[in-house]
Amino acid sequence: MAAETLSLTEAGASPQPAILHRTALGGRRPGVVIGPGGLQKGDPAGLTWLGERLATAGYNALAISYRAAFAIDDPKDYALGLQRLLAETDTDPARVFLVGHSRGGMGALRTAGLDPRFAGVVAWGAPSTFKREVEGVEGYAAGRYARLCQWVGGTPAEMPERYETVQAISYADRIRQPVYLLHGAADLHAPPEASKAMAAALQAASNPDVTLEVLPEYGHYWERHFKPHDFDGIAARTIAWLDARSGG
Repeated sequence: MAAETLSLTEAGASPQPAILHRTALGGRRPGVVIGPGGLQKGDPAGLTWLGERLATAGYNALAISYRAAFAIDDPKDYALGLQRLLAETDTDPARVFLVGHSRGGMGALRTAGLDPRFAGVVAWGAPSTFKREVEGVEGYAAGRYARLCQWVGGTPAEMPERYETVQAISYADRIRQPVYLLHGAADLHAPPEASKAMAAALQAASNPDVTLEVLPEYGHYWERHFKPHDFDGIAARTIAWLDARSGG
């Protein structure tokens, strides 16, 4: 199945690259909008390994990029992805899910809290307690702290509202869809405690379907110390969770 390069467009904005992985299975299918990580606009090609596996499993999958380096408008970009996915494929609008890695996972969770059209969300290695995580690195990783503050536009003390807007945990009481939080125990970019806190907040807000899985040895990019990246295993876990909630 060949990937199709598309663009997401909004009035007055520059086109944003996207890659569509269209399933060969017939009939109205479930769909997935996938968001990449990073501190730039994101590279949808970096998630081809997931898009291909989703298409084989019967999903129409669209990997997106973002309109801006900073994450403030990421939910708008997920919404554009939904719009384009439905326009380009025979996807059931009641069975479209969000999958995001790192920043993309944080944005996917935010989007679920803001947009009830999505049926569920999978967040990998999401820095869901972003403000606390940035504050936590100040004392021992000055370069990373400075880079993250530059990305946001100021320190947590200077711009607390901006940090609270982009962190997923601020939306926990609004997320009613099923949620799957998948995190590596050896993640050095976003600590697994962020997903643990997010799961606790969702459960405290009475979300009835929250799955938290912390994988021993796995890092932020699904590397396992000196072993290869486990793309097969991560895709299989994700697809199994989606199948259980999409009717396969």
